Amino acid sequence: MNRLLKRLGLNAQGMQDTHGINRRHVAKFERGEWASASREELQILFTLSEPEFRFLSLEVDEIWRTFGEAVGSAYLSQRRNHTTRPEDLDALKLLLQAGLRLEYHPVGEIASHLETQNCVVIGSPKNNPACETAFAAIAEKAGGCPLYLRWDDWNSAVRTSRFCGQSSAKGQISIEVEAEEPAPLRDGRSVGINLLRDRRPKSRLKKVDLKTTRPGSSSYGWDFGFLLVWRKPLATSEDVTTIVFGGLTGFSTKEIATDLNRGILFIDTDEIRDNVPVWRILCCPWRRRGQKLIPHSGGRRWINPRDWKELQEAADASKKKPPKSGLGSEED
Repeated sequence: MNRLLKRLGLNAQGMQDTHGINRRHVAKFERGEWASASREELQILFTLSEPEFRFLSLEVDEIWRTFGEAVGSAYLSQRRNHTTRPEDLDALKLLLQAGLRLEYHPVGEIASHLETQNCVVIGSPKNNPACETAFAAIAEKAGGCPLYLRWDDWNSAVRTSRFCGQSSAKGQISIEVEAEEPAPLRDGRSVGINLLRDRRPKSRLKKVDLKTTRPGSSSYGWDFGFLLVWRKPLATSEDVTTIVFGGLTGFSTKEIATDLNRGILFIDTDEIRDNVPVWRILCCPWRRRGQKLIPHSGGRRWINPRDWKELQEAADASKKKPPKSGLGSEED
């Protein structure tokens, strides 16, 4: 980027004024940092860059490398009436739009497919037995599963799970993450990231949502989801990958698929190794527009559950309303 700016005779502000590229994005590119640029901004940069000055290149993300032209297997969640959540279907559509070739399979087939096919599992263990099977395989073969999810309506569920359970407070749902504190405080304790249901928030955690004048509703709130990338699961010799993602609600599930579609994951290539599960948690705040929830950019981020500091920050943030939006968000 520095060489491109020098050739054009512009600085970051000049790039914004002349070509419409956000000056903060330009400044981050100058420092060699990642910036969440728009498709239009990237197209402009490709146009401005000559081959010898090109600092951007298009490459297949490592998490999708094994998919290629092969047809993978998709496993979606199922409700008690054997229907699938609309958000999960929307998530699948986003992956298909990104170029993945996926065929729907009954959830019971995943056990035989993990070692032979690329698999995509959409939905948490609460509604997707295929996710339960994947988590159980990790717990048995790969050193344990770090996540436990709680819902306040779990007692109404029609199935059991090793990785989900009843919340201790009405109106509260959460992801609990097993992590180790850095020395000398290491004791393997659990960190809970809480989400309060927007219709029935507990008074003692009232600060999570910013109230509107309409009783029983909230204009801002938090949701959380998880992503698992598992290359060559169960030590298979086949070059295949299992991708599992889901959320505390359908909103966060769809938001993960949106980032998968855009390629926003923040997983380094060298983190993806054979038979090593890679986990991420998406903190995705929302805001209300009429009766619809839409993404709110303030506080949105991917965190590594192995990072104790990030977990603590996310847990603390979940008890407060999301921060103001960042520059360039649709709320601005």
